[in-house]
Amino acid sequence: MKKILYTATVLSHLQLFHQPFMRLMKQHGYQIDAASDTTPFANKELACDNSFDVCFPRNPFSLKTFKAYKQIKKIIEENDYDIIHCNSPTAGILTRLAARHSKAKVIYMAHGFHFFKGAPLLNWLLFYPAERWTSRYTDILITINNEDYQLAKRHFKAKQIILLPGVGLDTSKFINEDRSYENTKLHLLSVGELNKNKNHEIVIKALAQCPKNIHYHICGQGPLKDKLEKLANDLKINLHLEDYQAHVKPFLDQADIFVFPSLREGLPKSVMEAMANGLPCIVSDVRGNHDLIDYQGGYVIPNDPREYTAAIKSLANSATLRQKQGEHNKEAVKKYDIKNILPLMEDIYLHK
Repeated sequence: MKKILYTATVLSHLQLFHQPFMRLMKQHGYQIDAASDTTPFANKELACDNSFDVCFPRNPFSLKTFKAYKQIKKIIEENDYDIIHCNSPTAGILTRLAARHSKAKVIYMAHGFHFFKGAPLLNWLLFYPAERWTSRYTDILITINNEDYQLAKRHFKAKQIILLPGVGLDTSKFINEDRSYENTKLHLLSVGELNKNKNHEIVIKALAQCPKNIHYHICGQGPLKDKLEKLANDLKINLHLEDYQAHVKPFLDQADIFVFPSLREGLPKSVMEAMANGLPCIVSDVRGNHDLIDYQGGYVIPNDPREYTAAIKSLANSATLRQKQGEHNKEAVKKYDIKNILPLMEDIYLHK
């Protein structure tokens, strides 16, 4: 039986993004193995035959790095894999180093390089040299946004570098057939952790200059909960913190505008889900976001609350514009549907 190994720093990554690919390769008769730090997610199911607990650290220069390298090297040497598909910066680096003498086809999927335009210098110093070095041990490097693709084409040594339109989304699960664009009390929705990167604070500040009939909902939890609540209270903003939600469709159905002000992204599924639901989107001008949203589907905004205020007001004042942008997004997101991604991945696995 042919074998394929999937690796990622944590098991949740494989659960969230790679189960359709695992089931696809199962249909082709492959044994499916997975290696990750399974400890925090040991009770979760994964569509694989064997799973290995490897203590991949998030920092490639951690004291745990050598132990993880030895663990993954032993797994690769003992199992004679035909394909190795690695993900996550540290797991991807260590897996490729461990597999450099293997006969397996080595695939690395970059879900968003830690070095990017505007990234901290430390990210470039830590991750760029390691990613560039291990690219020479990569048969196929998959990127999912244009900025990463262009950087990899210019600087990395992988045998093939491919731009894939994401890891796939079942858009049918997010369709809203009963959406009304004529609401008088408007609901903005963001999805993401309450942390610095997700940048919800800028939307709260922007809403201070907007009509008071707007309610801002955030699905997420995190360390900035109290700070965001205080800011909203001081500015008299209608803020609703909805906590983490495993299923966001009911919140998308009730929303009128989707806002996604992150400082860093790869290719965000949350924006795709909002697009599939028929929502106009206001997103930050960072990689991934501007791959998904164009002027016909919303606004791509620099990191300035005044710009968010202008975009929110524009959409709040026009049901026609909200509908037009939402309908555009429902069509534009089809490119990223899992039904279109699976044949592309099948070709990468079996023919590239």
